[in-house]
Amino acid sequence: MDAKTIKQQIISGALSEDELSAILNKGNSLSKRGGFLKTILKGFIEGYTAPNMWRMTLETFLLFSVITGIIILSYAGHLDMMITSVLLAFVLGFIFGKIK
Repeated sequence: MDAKTIKQQIISGALSEDELSAILNKGNSLSKRGGFLKTILKGFIEGYTAPNMWRMTLETFLLFSVITGIIILSYAGHLDMMITSVLLAFVLGFIFGKIK
């Protein structure tokens, strides 16, 4: 059946709800055919992005804790200002070196 015939049958009331739901369910079978691509994409996202996000989160936490530790030790007087600036320069160099 083409779209015009279905539209006419719906308007005239000749199409029952069961027939209409059967027609609509038949159209959904085409969207289920793309399952292979969806599976590949889902596997890529789970296999590649999740570990990278976990690694990036751990690196970010480590860098913030190092920066916070340097600032606290410098403020408490345990580190000289020259040593603090060198350590922060190393940390910033590491951060900007990771940016591609």
